[in-house]
Amino acid sequence: MLLELSMKNIGVIEDATVEFSPGLNVITGETGAGKTMVLTALSIVLGGKSEGERIRSGSERLSVAARFSLPSKAGEELAGLLEEHDPEIEDGSEAWCIQGKYLSKFKPWPGFYKECLTDGN
Repeated sequence: MLLELSMKNIGVIEDATVEFSPGLNVITGETGAGKTMVLTALSIVLGGKSEGERIRSGSERLSVAARFSLPSKAGEELAGLLEEHDPEIEDGSEAWCIQGKYLSKFKPWPGFYKECLTDGN
């Protein structure tokens, strides 16, 4: 389940975080308020293409991040994949971290995945 979506410099949104609750979540607002940018940010987080025209005017880049709650089994499977493939992370980049049943994005450090991965309980 999507718990939180953070966006910076995407369209009309300078810096915003939206928290989601279980059940139905409704995004409303006036024309030009940024509803489409929230959906665009979600699309980017889920692997969609980020287009340069979406960068806020006067900014060099946009940034989006999300926090998800995962069922324990999915967290365990993802933890296994990360351990098996041991992905390299560039300095200054962000990486996914599994903490219990939560998947979050953090700045990595040496030994990041070994400290970050848990048993999913």
